[in-house]
Amino acid sequence: GTGLGQVIGNFETGALDGWGSDGGPGSPTLSQGTTGVTLGSFSLQSANPQGSFWGPATGNLIGEGFGGALQSATTLSYDLTLNNAALNGGTAGFNGFAQDNELAITLFGNAGALNLFIQESWSTAGISDSSGQSAGWNGVDGTRHLVWDLTKFTAVDPTDSQTETVAQILAHNPGTVDAKIAFVEQTGGGTATVGPALFYFDDVQLNSVPEPTMAALVLLGGSLIPIARRWRRS
Repeated sequence: GTGLGQVIGNFETGALDGWGSDGGPGSPTLSQGTTGVTLGSFSLQSANPQGSFWGPATGNLIGEGFGGALQSATTLSYDLTLNNAALNGGTAGFNGFAQDNELAITLFGNAGALNLFIQESWSTAGISDSSGQSAGWNGVDGTRHLVWDLTKFTAVDPTDSQTETVAQILAHNPGTVDAKIAFVEQTGGGTATVGPALFYFDDVQLNSVPEPTMAALVLLGGSLIPIARRWRRS
């Protein structure tokens, strides 16, 4: 799952890159795991108690020096591992549902003028799931690569009352001091878990993807170089 973006979660340190719980109901217990490792030697193990909703959250991306990467990013990608035994607290037989198909972005700053909570579901902002399960789980163990469209996360900017993307809001509010991205984990249905359901995350990245038209122009320019060389020789 390693790409060309800015890594904001490789989970190779005891501090887990500043990640924590979002503070909501049933906040998860976080620790390093070796399941589903795709970058380095550790993944982020999030142990969610039964009936929980919120999953892990990044640290303050602005405070940790990732503000510019967040403002320029168009997608967020990461690897998610789900497996039967881990979802049922160590005992096989889980046959309910497990999913990580919502994200929440919070922005704070400007002396209290900016206080935004932006949440979107996979059906609105999901781009691709390498397992084809839309960030959900239907009994198939394994690691899937997920990509989200950050341009779909919009809110009303209090500075101009316009509906804007996260990037636009950050550009218009240079006083923003805190930005976090929270993952939403949910389990339920079928067999009740005998312990916390375990989700594993790794290789979390903010990616800047060029617009399709720009990418096409770059490719076109490259294809014209040999033609130009032949023209000059003739």
